[in-house]
Amino acid sequence: MISLCGGLFIVLFGAFPTFSEGPVIDRSFGEFRLGSDVSGLKGQRVIERPNTFYGQRADEQRFEVLPPGRPGEIGTLNLDFFRGVLYRIDALYPRDYAEKISWDQFTEEARTRYGTPKDVVLPGSEVFFWDDGITRLLLARDNASGEYSRTLIDDEMLFRVGREPDSISGR
Repeated sequence: MISLCGGLFIVLFGAFPTFSEGPVIDRSFGEFRLGSDVSGLKGQRVIERPNTFYGQRADEQRFEVLPPGRPGEIGTLNLDFFRGVLYRIDALYPRDYAEKISWDQFTEEARTRYGTPKDVVLPGSEVFFWDDGITRLLLARDNASGEYSRTLIDDEMLFRVGREPDSISGR
């Protein structure tokens, strides 16, 4: 499955310029909103994943939200926090979902709402993204598996993750 996360994600998408054209991108996915504090997870069924496994920094945290309550038949919903602030929401849709919904159907709402996407060519995948200068929305399809992902990113926080020294390890 294509999962645009960890160090590879920063390398691929941290270097993209931000754009401020078009409509404002919705910063929410279900009940989660970019910029919220990690304390908002209280009462949620989540598992904290070790940041070292995903190549994240020591001051990043990743939580996987457990069912129920996932919109649109999501297989995995990951929430990434930097210094306690939600900066990335990554929804991964399994192959059985992708077999029911075409790529055009999966991207239709975003294309209608936000206009023509920027198309990114990556080996083995297709990625559409929109950026309003504050928030990025990425829709991706893994061509080998056919699986989809939907990722929301806070541009400013992504920049900070890539540029600021790690507050815990100092790297």
